[in-house]
Amino acid sequence: MLYINALGFAYYAEGNLNRANDSWFKAVELSFRMTVKSTDADKDTLTAYAGIALSLYQLSQNKPSELKTKYLSEAINLRQKVMKDNSEKFKKDSLAQDWLWTKKAIKDWQSLLKIDPDSIED
Repeated sequence: MLYINALGFAYYAEGNLNRANDSWFKAVELSFRMTVKSTDADKDTLTAYAGIALSLYQLSQNKPSELKTKYLSEAINLRQKVMKDNSEKFKKDSLAQDWLWTKKAIKDWQSLLKIDPDSIED
């Protein structure tokens, strides 16, 4: 899962959001197939969810209003799941210690964290 997540972040850094999402969805799928859950597997799964949230957040920026709301709402839902399950590992200082997270990805994550879910129009 670590390598699949890394591939997702590499694609994200290139701006190839569709391929990044493909990688992160594969990581999530793999986590569901794993019979033994470990702390690393759980963190890797949350990292994949965070990656998908980042990608949806970026994709929402260039979409018409209806799709923008849909993508942004899903990004916020995933963000909330990640932060509920392990907020300490997904704070700026912790992410800066994780080689997967580039400065841009951390900055984008910080921007996503600032969005109030109630500000999203349905």
